Amino acid sequence: MHPTFKAGDGLITIPCTGRPIRIGDVVIFKSPQDKAQIVHRVIKITPRGIKTRGDNNRLEDPWLLQPQDILGRVVEIQRGSRRLKTWNGLAGHQYAELQRTRRRLLDRLAALWPRWLPRRLPIIRARHLKIAIFKKPGGDENVLLLGRRAIGRRRDASTPWMIRSPYRFFISTATLAGIDRHDRTPKDKKNATCHRQK
Repeated sequence: MHPTFKAGDGLITIPCTGRPIRIGDVVIFKSPQDKAQIVHRVIKITPRGIKTRGDNNRLEDPWLLQPQDILGRVVEIQRGSRRLKTWNGLAGHQYAELQRTRRRLLDRLAALWPRWLPRRLPIIRARHLKIAIFKKPGGDENVLLLGRRAIGRRRDASTPWMIRSPYRFFISTATLAGIDRHDRTPKDKKNATCHRQK
């Protein structure tokens, strides 16, 4: 759900009993595949069910949820000592579309990379990066951090890194081998669900 949520954010949720679920709402639910808790945005409501997608995902989720599958709606984020409102409903839908448009634009600009330059310029060094490891029911998730910004993810050590544009042009895979790893399970276990995006 990046950039809506960042690593370490706490999520404040309310039950979805006060009003019906709307397109654009950020909801928490259990995955029909592995029962892990996921936080994604509602993108479509049909008579057959509810479709969701993470703000940072290109594709919508493969499952169709029923209203009883949804555990609550995220209304605020606790980021350090600050509380930030989460955009839901129409405003949330527009926010997510704006972020996807921004990402597509960055990808298109990255495609214009000059051919005479190397495909990767190892400008970002290992000392600037950290890897946070989140323990989840389906297995560990590794998050690559540049300062406090999550710039890449991978499911576990056997899968390749998915690094966001434009950062992927400035990090070599050799750099990633020497990064310190930090297990975030004990203090961030309840927050780990907000980082389940690709």
